[in-house]
Amino acid sequence: MAVDVDSRSPRSIAPLWLRSLAIGCLVLGIGLRVWVLDRPVIWHDEVLTAIESSGYSLDAIKTQHFTGQLVSPATLTAYLHPQGQPWSATLTSVTSTPEHPPLYYLLTRLWLDGWGTGPIALRSLAVVFGLALIPAAAWLAWELSRSASVVWWAIALVSLSPFHVLYAREAREYSLWAALVAAAGAALLRGLRLHDRTATWSDRLRAWWPYGLTLALGFYTSLLMAYVAIGHGFYGLMLDRGRLGGRTWAIGLSGLAATAAFGPWLAVLIPGWERAKNLTIWMTQFHEPRDRVIRRFAEQLARGLGELQPEPTTGWTITTIALAAISLGSLGWLVWRRPLRVWAFGLTLAIVPVSFLAVPDLLDGALRSIATRYWTPTLLAVQLALAIGFGAIERDQLPWRRIAITAGAIALLTVGGNASLHLSQAINPSMTKGISASLPAMAAIANQADRPVILTDGMIYHPANAIALALRLKPTAEFYLIPDFDQLTPTDLAPLQARWTAANPPTLYALNLSPRARQQLETQLQWAIEGVLGDGMAWLDRLKPGRSLN
Repeated sequence: MAVDVDSRSPRSIAPLWLRSLAIGCLVLGIGLRVWVLDRPVIWHDEVLTAIESSGYSLDAIKTQHFTGQLVSPATLTAYLHPQGQPWSATLTSVTSTPEHPPLYYLLTRLWLDGWGTGPIALRSLAVVFGLALIPAAAWLAWELSRSASVVWWAIALVSLSPFHVLYAREAREYSLWAALVAAAGAALLRGLRLHDRTATWSDRLRAWWPYGLTLALGFYTSLLMAYVAIGHGFYGLMLDRGRLGGRTWAIGLSGLAATAAFGPWLAVLIPGWERAKNLTIWMTQFHEPRDRVIRRFAEQLARGLGELQPEPTTGWTITTIALAAISLGSLGWLVWRRPLRVWAFGLTLAIVPVSFLAVPDLLDGALRSIATRYWTPTLLAVQLALAIGFGAIERDQLPWRRIAITAGAIALLTVGGNASLHLSQAINPSMTKGISASLPAMAAIANQADRPVILTDGMIYHPANAIALALRLKPTAEFYLIPDFDQLTPTDLAPLQARWTAANPPTLYALNLSPRARQQLETQLQWAIEGVLGDGMAWLDRLKPGRSLN
């Protein structure tokens, strides 16, 4: 039977050692979020953030430059800052990708106008929102538990989570979304706490407007916030024992108000829905065996607490099993030991949002849930459950159990802090850099040549990756940009002829050379092609021209 030790009377004093521990974790977490912010590679998605926020379009860049011409790295990287572009251009750019709501991109444009350009300026806004997550999570922990100890444990766990540390260093909207998920949950619990005391409509408005506001801001940050809102609706139904009671109605009306506020972007999203689907169709085009999908789920759960294996693995690891078991165990303990008001919130936050992606993946093996950032609500729920569990140890009657659980909690924080330290200083952490993880090594090889020329095309993610690579190349490098490797003909390479017959010929590389183009170069032109390095998403080949094109 669940005992309501989380009573409505606040427990406002936490032990001094816990406060000291949490403050130490907070200070370290702040440092990890800001230290050498420009060290990691600016990757594909961050390039898109900079391009769209600056008022440019990737399609326009491809039309202008990927036409069979030589360009310098500076020509490509110039699109990463506004350079006097009007705000109307930024509005046009963000509406061209309706699957990404505009709030973060408009704030980024405002930020770049005020703070200038470069990796630190681009990423520092995400750091601000990553830091805002910490008080938002503390507020959520307080509203759910009314316990100062739980709040301090939540601060410690969120501060040192490698997932939150890495995404606070990413120029994408996900640190803002995480903060809004936590704030919306806290505002929801606040509204429910005040709901029974409301006697008039003005009282209800004062109780619920923070929830409606944070939910609307969440919609304008990520479409996945809709799944979080659905989870809140299920929570209301559970509190009302399956009936459409007053709490469910209040949650539903607040959600409708937030949806109405989101109406202007829905007017953009609905006509552009087919384009948005085409841009995300890759998630359903590739399939994995069911056992690999289950292992991927475990890896995602583990990453909220620690990531001791920085590179992708091909099998289960002890670390993954242990951290995933701790995550699931914390949620199970929450259901077992806490009242409905507490465990239902944690469970709906952990399960409902991600299930819209994970359940279809489990059925067909697709990749809808492959990105760890899609698991943000789940990872927050796990951290909240752990904080509640650790906060309960001070009331445990058995000293040995208090000591053991406290030691385990500190060990878990040590694991998270160590993982965050190593991953935040890495050039290409695989959790966040994805399809651009190999670019730093490619740039290091290309920069060894006096005059490197990189041949690449304008298909799928290749243009943004080329711009990301351009940021790390020496000024004497050049790109030779063509529309499509699969449509390559010998005459398309004619502008390169003068380059390699000169007295000082350049060193020629190809980024993401397609199999068809490889075969054509080897058979028709007798070019030698040597694989240099890469992974399944980005690879670099060294090209050695054979016979003349003339």
